[in-house]
Amino acid sequence: VLLATPTASARLVGDEAAMLARTLADVPVAVGKRRERAIEFLAEHTQAQVALLDDGFQYFRLHKLADIVLLDALVEPSGQRLFPAGWLREPPSHLQRATQVWLTHCDQVSERQLSRIREFAARWAPGAPVVITRHRPAGLRRLDGEPLTEYDLLSAERPVVALSGLGNPRSFEASVAGLGVERVIPCRFADHRFLTADDMALAAQTARRHQARWIVTTEKDAVRICHVPADVEIAVLDCRLDILAGHEHIAELIAHIKEFVTREHSTQEPPAQAP
Repeated sequence: VLLATPTASARLVGDEAAMLARTLADVPVAVGKRRERAIEFLAEHTQAQVALLDDGFQYFRLHKLADIVLLDALVEPSGQRLFPAGWLREPPSHLQRATQVWLTHCDQVSERQLSRIREFAARWAPGAPVVITRHRPAGLRRLDGEPLTEYDLLSAERPVVALSGLGNPRSFEASVAGLGVERVIPCRFADHRFLTADDMALAAQTARRHQARWIVTTEKDAVRICHVPADVEIAVLDCRLDILAGHEHIAELIAHIKEFVTREHSTQEPPAQAP
């Protein structure tokens, strides 16, 4: 079990753990193949009372208080296939285990597409509350953390290269376009890929070819950049998740978790007193 810190290497703890540790500096982040051991580690070494698992829906070793499943509204669910033929890790019928279903990127699809994804959720997760969300750009910065503004990108009046290694890069590229830049040039790599000097040279070459001054990347990709070319500037687009509808479902879930934690603590036997 490893405890990810804000300065932890992404190669050591993984890109997502490194990103979370840097973004949520006051939240302990543990990494381990056996999730139950990571939770035990957190319970022994931190003040954490609730463990939030990433990709925990398929982890059956633990009894979980809630299962939140995210469905990307940009992805047509009816055409998806099980891995390795597609991206699905389980059949859609297994969504019946979901406590809640959160639909993401809902601001980037038509009402018709949003209705289709809602119908899909209602069919396979009947009774599970549905929460509507979007990813909102929350700021720009350099790799070293120096704040930037949209004007820094727009003042160049040139295209911008969108550099990403994501499962679905379209949403990120749409967010960059939403900043008002002249044109977005995609530069895509495989999901979770650590960006080598050759990869960054390719990104810089793409920028030069299109006369772009800036390369914009994601928070998750930023921790995987191993080399920065000298002739381009790199900006990181920070994003936050906005709840567009379904706040009451989240409030109910949080209240349920708080009640459970309080009840568990109240039933624990007090430590034995010394004679």
